[in-house]
Amino acid sequence: MVGIVHHEPCDVASENGEVMINGSGGLVSSMTPAAAKQTGSRLLECAARAAEQEAAIDVAPVTDIPPDTISL
Repeated sequence: MVGIVHHEPCDVASENGEVMINGSGGLVSSMTPAAAKQTGSRLLECAARAAEQEAAIDVAPVTDIPPDTISL
């Protein structure tokens, strides 16, 4: 992880042939339509991958407990 993880989506608008992104924490960016399309595709791909990783973390089995510490 780098920096702060934001939980709110960014606002996005198009104006004068540019795509503008305004997000929390002062994030502001402007992109060409082509760059915005590629970035959007990358965001969707990585969001799906991150959701899978998050789900795997939530259900990861505990395997490092020494057997002699478990009482049944």
